[in-house]
Amino acid sequence: MALLAAICASGPQRPEVIRTASDLGPLPAGRYLYTPQDYQQSQRATALLVRQCMAEHGHPG
Repeated sequence: MALLAAICASGPQRPEVIRTASDLGPLPAGRYLYTPQDYQQSQRATALLVRQCMAEHGHPG
């Protein structure tokens, strides 16, 4: 009986109360969000690739 009482007493703690999204801390997807600089660089790279592809297929400019 004492062993059972010890196991129950040392069981998992009650989870912390979460009232707002900030209580969760940083979310895993947060590291994938673009900064404004990331977005601009992506847009420039896409435009370059489109221009190169168009030129290769005979469509200048």
